[in-house]
Amino acid sequence: MLRAVQVIVDEGIAKPILIGHPGDIARKLEAANLRVRPGIDFEVICAGHGHFFDEHFEAYWQEYRRLMERKGVSADFARREVRRRPSLFGALMVRQGDADGLICGTFGRHRVHREHVENVIGLAPGVKSLYAMSVLLLLAAALQIGNTIRMAAFARRRELGIMRLVGASNLYIMLPFLLESLFAALIGAALACASLAAFTRFVIIDRAQVSLKALRWIGWSETSWAMAGVVMVAVVLSLVPTLFATRRYVRV
Repeated sequence: MLRAVQVIVDEGIAKPILIGHPGDIARKLEAANLRVRPGIDFEVICAGHGHFFDEHFEAYWQEYRRLMERKGVSADFARREVRRRPSLFGALMVRQGDADGLICGTFGRHRVHREHVENVIGLAPGVKSLYAMSVLLLLAAALQIGNTIRMAAFARRRELGIMRLVGASNLYIMLPFLLESLFAALIGAALACASLAAFTRFVIIDRAQVSLKALRWIGWSETSWAMAGVVMVAVVLSLVPTLFATRRYVRV
C-alpha cells in the first residue's frame, strides 16, 4: 500500500490520506526506503483519536447509525465500530465528502471491508452486486492466456501455413493449442481445488469451527461448489482465448 502511495505522489495523481497509527506508518516507510513524507506528501488520520477524528467522530457515527438503524445497529455499536474499523471510517469519509475515494482490504477479511463499503457508500443505480474487480481479473487472465497462445502460434506460423496449404482442417491445426491450454488450465484448477480443500480441512474445520462454535462456517458443500466454479472458469478461460488467438493462423 505504501509503495502505491509513492507512485500516486510521484505521478501527481492525488493527495493520499492514510488511516493508521503515525508511528507504524513511519516505521514501514523507513523499512521500505520510500521517499514520501507524512504531512507533506500525504496526510495521516489515526482512527480512534487525533484532531480530525475528534472533529468528525460525532457526525460519522450518527450517519452510520442512521444508515444501519433498520438493521438493528444501536448508538453504542455505531460508536464502537466507527472507532475501531479503519475501513468503515474511510467509507464514511467518502460519504461525507472528506475524501474522493477509498482503497481498503489489504488486511483483514474481505467480506467485512466489502460490507462497510456497500452499506456506507452504496451501489450505483442499477447495480446489484460488487463484481467489478472480479470481472477485470477474469479479463486480465483471458488476455494473458490469449497472448501466450498467440506467441506460440506465431513461432510456428510457417509450419501452420504449410499444414493449411496441404489441406489440414481448422480443427486439426487448432487442436494442439487447445489441448495445451486445456491441460495447463486443468493443472491450475487442480492446484486451486487442492488449496481450497486444504484450507477448508485444516483451517476451518480443524481450527476455526472448534474455537468459534457460535458462528456458521462454510463446509464441504460450499467448498465443492467453489471447486466446480474454479474448474468451469479455468476451462472457459483456456479455450475461448485460444480460439481467438489461433484463428488468424488457420487461414491460407
